[in-house]
Amino acid sequence: MLASSVCSLVLGCASPPEISSLQKTTSPRIVSLETDASYKFPGAFGKEAEVHLLSGTYRLEKENAAGQFYLGDSHSVWWMLGSDLALLRGGVWMPRDSSKSPRIYFYYGYQEIRAKTLADALSQRRELATKGSSVREDGTDTATAIALQSTPPAMPPLQVGVGAGIAAGLVGALADFESPILYQPPTSERFKTVIDGVFRAPPSYRQ
Repeated sequence: MLASSVCSLVLGCASPPEISSLQKTTSPRIVSLETDASYKFPGAFGKEAEVHLLSGTYRLEKENAAGQFYLGDSHSVWWMLGSDLALLRGGVWMPRDSSKSPRIYFYYGYQEIRAKTLADALSQRRELATKGSSVREDGTDTATAIALQSTPPAMPPLQVGVGAGIAAGLVGALADFESPILYQPPTSERFKTVIDGVFRAPPSYRQ
């Protein structure tokens, strides 16, 4: 499987500490992010990528010794795939080590929204909300789509798989529907400053 090749060759056999031994929370904390946030990170082939986190409600869903995962109530993560915008289910990872930067994550295998503009994507999100929760679907995943757009035509499939993991800047088990997939850390401190100010606020500041 292509995703397995990415995980094995790019990340190694062992799960990264961020997603190892994750436990679901029984009484999740809720955080309200009032403004959108985004950050840039180095991608493959010398390209710089950018990922965005939408304002909204985020609930603590999973945690382990490395950190906590706050999931948006709806599709909350977006970035550009060529000329298309992809809106995904995901949220923000908060490391327990406060010196490290928070990172955005998403879930592989859930229905992603494709659009030309953010306004159109948000319109589709509202339509999905009226039909119920997000559903899983088969098809080309985000990382593979990026690799196909970024790699030379003559590159073998296995190398495309490796390129997918690097180009997407992802850390996680792509073949595991239940595991969050992390984008690489931001290249500046701005995202950390914004997110720490909200998600590390004292409990009394939380809704």
